[in-house]
Amino acid sequence: MSEKIEKNYKSLIESFLRLFMTKDYSEITIGEVSDAAGMTRANFYGYFTGKEELLWKTFRYVFLESRETIEEVDPLTLLSDGKPLTFYLFENVSKNRNFYRKIFQQSIPSEFHCKLQDFLAAESYRTHVFLREKYENGTYPYEFVSHYLSGAALGLISHLIRKELDWNSETLGDWFTSLAAPGIVAGFKNENSSEAEK
Repeated sequence: MSEKIEKNYKSLIESFLRLFMTKDYSEITIGEVSDAAGMTRANFYGYFTGKEELLWKTFRYVFLESRETIEEVDPLTLLSDGKPLTFYLFENVSKNRNFYRKIFQQSIPSEFHCKLQDFLAAESYRTHVFLREKYENGTYPYEFVSHYLSGAALGLISHLIRKELDWNSETLGDWFTSLAAPGIVAGFKNENSSEAEK
C-alpha cells in the first residue's frame, strides 16, 4: 500500500470513527464520511465497498493494538506474555469503552456481530496452537471450543458495557480462564491411555 493510499484509507476510518462516536450508525452516510475525510464519494468506493465494510475495518483498526500484542499460549503456563489471552480483549474494550458501547448499544447490523464472533473465534484458534495439539475429541473439534469461548467473551463484554460496570482486565481474564481451562484440559489426549493401548 502506497503512502498516499494508506493515508487516505486511515483518514476515512478516522473520519468515520469520529462520526460514529457522535451519531447513530444508521444516520451516518457515505457522503458525510467522504466529506469529513476531504474526499469524494467516488474516492470512498476505491477503498471500501460500503458502510458495512467501513465499520468492520474500523473495528479492526481499534482492535489492532490488542491483536499485535497477543502471542501464542505458553504450553506450561497457558498464558500469553504472562497474561491470560482474554486480558488483551478485556483491556482493549476497557481502553475503547465508548466505541464498544456504540457497538453493543446501537442497531448495528447482525452480520457485523456474526463477523465479530467469527473473528474472535479465529484469534482464539490461532493462539491456541499447543492446546489444539493436545486436544482430542472426535465429536466436538477445537473449532467448537473457539466459538464457545468467543461467544462467552462477547456475552460478558456486552453485559459489562450495557451495565456500565468497571473491571480489572487481568483479574477478569484470570477468572474467565479458570472457568474455561478445566473443560478444555478435559479434552486433552490421555498420554497414559495412549501408552497402554500400545
